[in-house]
Amino acid sequence: DVLITDVEMPGMDGFGLTQQLRSNPETMHLPIIMISGASHELADKAKQAGIDVLLGKPYSDDELIAHIQRLLQR
Repeated sequence: DVLITDVEMPGMDGFGLTQQLRSNPETMHLPIIMISGASHELADKAKQAGIDVLLGKPYSDDELIAHIQRLLQR
């Protein structure tokens, strides 16, 4: 399993979602890819939150698939 989330979502942002997942023993090891239009500004925050991949917009399908494949092989 891999979770793909955006930073900005209604009700809860991607960082809040990640915090909840990382605090739950059943989901704490779930690989997370976060998509953001401002990836450079959020790189440190994403690393501290436990995001595995911060992917900046625009991105190619091939790039996303390569990250998914790499995360699934861990």
